[in-house]
Amino acid sequence: MELQTLQACGCPLRFLALDFETGDLRDRAPVTLGLALFDDGELIKSKEWLFRPLRDHRGGLLWNYSENAALIHGKSLVEMEECGTHEQTIYEEVREFIGGKWEGAIVSHNASFDGDVWSNFLFVLGKYDSRAQQSTPAKELLAGPWYCTRRIAQSLGLVPQVLKNLKLTTLANYFQIGSQSDVHSAREDAILAGELFMTLMEVTA
Repeated sequence: MELQTLQACGCPLRFLALDFETGDLRDRAPVTLGLALFDDGELIKSKEWLFRPLRDHRGGLLWNYSENAALIHGKSLVEMEECGTHEQTIYEEVREFIGGKWEGAIVSHNASFDGDVWSNFLFVLGKYDSRAQQSTPAKELLAGPWYCTRRIAQSLGLVPQVLKNLKLTTLANYFQIGSQSDVHSAREDAILAGELFMTLMEVTA
């Protein structure tokens, strides 16, 4: 995944904002995925998916789901077990949401992190060739350039002179956009990242 700059690629009017909430920051285990589609400065649609816990062929958890992470996103392992959606179903619904394959701009507040979680998701969905002893990830749906609002904001030199950090909520408060909550919703954060991206496009224009 190659991160793009506004200067290099211009300012896209139509883009897809994405956010993952994860079970553990080290393992990149997806808990919720939020997508928000923007066009010409307007939010067109948004959606959030809750994953079921991802397991190996023996039934064991593929990744760690920590209590500390659950305090951030508000989703327990029990809720994921009872209400989560099968990963293949999420893949199909994401494909329907974006209209097949997305080749436009993709916006995330921490694009390297979210891109890794997305790649892990595709890897889990892939097929394992026992003869070749290797796995092939599922077909890529997000083929467009990635934009990282955190990196764009960092280029403005706001830290540490103006702001103490570059968290999404910190920047949202500074630019007075969106609504704030103690519990992170992937859908709300995707929308907020999209709104921040449009604000940054105006600031850096």
